[in-house]
Amino acid sequence: VLETSAALRRALRRQEHPDTPTLEAASRALARPRGELGEGIAAGDWLVEHQDRVRAAWTDGMDALARLWHAARAPARAVESWQTLLAREPLRESAHRELMRTWAELGEPARALGHYEGLVTLLARELGATPARET
Repeated sequence: VLETSAALRRALRRQEHPDTPTLEAASRALARPRGELGEGIAAGDWLVEHQDRVRAAWTDGMDALARLWHAARAPARAVESWQTLLAREPLRESAHRELMRTWAELGEPARALGHYEGLVTLLARELGATPARET
């Protein structure tokens, strides 16, 4: 996860355009089911720090993957990646925003609007907040 995430984020930052097989391989690497790092071990704070690092790497890698799929003009794959990310990190508003933008670009504004309404409810319930202005 750490290596795949770093490679995807580097490609995004450099505005590189990985080919489809490379993006497919990254998708498979990030999609592999994994338990929590050190699951079942009572090891202390050091383990939590590593769990957080792996979780953040996966999240940032999935975000970069979705953006790279979008840049590769593969919006359906971008949508799939945004949805996978949001299933694990439902409060990541930037991912919601990009998902809605992609649906609008695909000619599905009603779906984007419905998702926005669900986001408003989620943020109010979980954080007592409203979406950011840019959303």
